[in-house]
Amino acid sequence: MNQYTASMILENRIYKYSIPITESGCWIWIAYCDEQNYGKLNYKGKSLLAHRASYEAFTGFIPDNIHVLHKCDTPSCVNPKHLYLGTDKDNALDRERKKRGPNSKKTHCKHGHIFNNFNTYFIAKYPTKRFCKKCASERQRIYKIRQRDT
Repeated sequence: MNQYTASMILENRIYKYSIPITESGCWIWIAYCDEQNYGKLNYKGKSLLAHRASYEAFTGFIPDNIHVLHKCDTPSCVNPKHLYLGTDKDNALDRERKKRGPNSKKTHCKHGHIFNNFNTYFIAKYPTKRFCKKCASERQRIYKIRQRDT
């Protein structure tokens, strides 16, 4: 089976197991979905994520270690126009922007200080992490005391 035939088989399966939603433009996967609501399908004895299969069938090759991200923020969407490629960092930034990351729902640091515009800072090296200014200030104060006492 050549690449063209494989692509056609995947395209047909995507059309068969998705429903287009006119309002959003999403193609919602109606077959099996996992716990995070991502569509899954079996092809050649392998379990594939439906949005990755859709991207590969309609758009093209997905390099190793590259994610297929959703513009629409709908995990079960398989519309290739809503999908784009990204790195681990792109995926993490996208997840944080959409408030889906593990720490995005936290409103306070572990010491109880609120995360707001005045008490929060970010470091370019860690773009998805927030840091508490009050805690950083306290750490700096303790560090200076220890340096003075030695």
